[in-house]
Amino acid sequence: MEIPRFPRKPFGDQATGSPKEMLVPKIQQDVNLLPPDHAFRQVVNWSYLDQFLEAHGYTGNEVSTWCRSHVEYPLRLHKALLDYSLGNNQKSFRQTLNDVEAVIATAISDEGGSLLHHF
Repeated sequence: MEIPRFPRKPFGDQATGSPKEMLVPKIQQDVNLLPPDHAFRQVVNWSYLDQFLEAHGYTGNEVSTWCRSHVEYPLRLHKALLDYSLGNNQKSFRQTLNDVEAVIATAISDEGGSLLHHF
């Protein structure tokens, strides 16, 4: 009995690219996980995560300024970032956290509660 032979498919660069490219489908456009007017639309963007991760490389004073200017992040993330950068200096950590909490409270009261979905 003879084994049937199938036509040989090109592999790797002979086809459309490397073997990895053949296994991972190419996404032509960004996937829209949420509608454009959704409250958490900003949270699912890579820039949201990139900015937060980049802030971990800042000095203590830069982190304090960053937290005050990015009230769109939840307070728990601000606390984690401050603990990471100022954790060895408890006095500075508490003072900066109080300042950030005051800025966030002011932003919430100024915005009329539209920022509440972030907290």
